[in-house]
Amino acid sequence: MGDGLNADIARIQECADSFHRIHREFSEAANPMDGQDRATIGSSELLDTFETFESNWKIRRGELTDALEKLGGITEMAAQSYSEVNRALVDALRENDA
Repeated sequence: MGDGLNADIARIQECADSFHRIHREFSEAANPMDGQDRATIGSSELLDTFETFESNWKIRRGELTDALEKLGGITEMAAQSYSEVNRALVDALRENDA
C-alpha cells in the first residue's frame, strides 16, 4: 500500500517560519506617510490622496497581519503534528520489531 501520506516536515516548518517573519515585518513597518505634511508633499490634494491611502493601508495591513499570523500558526501546528505522528509510528514499529 504505497498511497500513504508523505509530508515534508522541514518544508512545512520553513513555511511557518516565513509566515511568522513576514507577519513581524508587516507589524513593525511604519506607515508610509508618518510625519509628512503639505510642505513635504507639496500639494494638499496629493496629501489628501496619501492620507486616504494611509488610512486604507492601516486597515489592509491589519487584515494581512491577522491572516499571516493565522497561517503561521496553522503551518506550525501541522509541522508539529506530522512530527509527532511520525515519532509515534517509528516508536510503534520499533516496539513491534523488538
